Amino acid sequence: MIPPTVVTIVLAAGSSGRLGTHKALLHLENRSAIVRVIQTSLASNSDQTVVVLGAHSESIRREIGDLPVSVVENVNFALGRTGSLKCALQSLVTGCYGNDTAIIIFPVDCPFVPSLVLNKLIACLLSNVSTVDHGEKPVSVLGGVCSDRQASVSNLRLSAERSWSVDDENSPAGMQSASLWIHPEYSGRRGHPVLLSGPILSHVLKLADDFPLKDFLYEAEKNQVLCRHTVKVDTASVLDNINTTDDLVRVLKREGLT
Repeated sequence: MIPPTVVTIVLAAGSSGRLGTHKALLHLENRSAIVRVIQTSLASNSDQTVVVLGAHSESIRREIGDLPVSVVENVNFALGRTGSLKCALQSLVTGCYGNDTAIIIFPVDCPFVPSLVLNKLIACLLSNVSTVDHGEKPVSVLGGVCSDRQASVSNLRLSAERSWSVDDENSPAGMQSASLWIHPEYSGRRGHPVLLSGPILSHVLKLADDFPLKDFLYEAEKNQVLCRHTVKVDTASVLDNINTTDDLVRVLKREGLT
């Protein structure tokens, strides 16, 4: 079986209103947050990096410079991260076909996450993907936008039943679910970035831009069409969520930068 193409999607489209300055442009130890995150992706085993911009896009483009990434813009960034994720998925040359593609969703809120964390997510993916190659059969995506998570999960279940069988979750030899959701875990808490793979990617494209992705993923897991895994890491950076000045001060103190 050909391994999935792994694409890191850097989410940097929000306005950072509560912080007072765009978090992507924060300079942290002589590098901006956006450059730190991009360089982490480039240093990992990820195959491609896509950056989604929205607010302050021109300033962030200048900061990115000639780093080897693809940049897309979400003009409706104010609606939320799901819309930004959809913009990135729509831009992928590979498309969202079954096991062909996996994505790592990497918010710019986590600028101190090391590449080792991404590599652990990818290693977990490779140890759990199907031993059967279904890559040539794209999952059908019906037209329109789905704001009803139950309807989209129902379609996802049908896709999974047509293309994959769900093996014993305790069997290390077989695929554990049609789609995978992989988190890093630190001190018993799940964090970011996260990895998604399988038919669920095509169904994310059907969600409304303002629909909370996490709600959809929990529903898919509940309906047994999405299998969640965690990988233990030894860095608290996966729990970072820099939204306010207090968040920033706390992170900088932990990193010894204050």
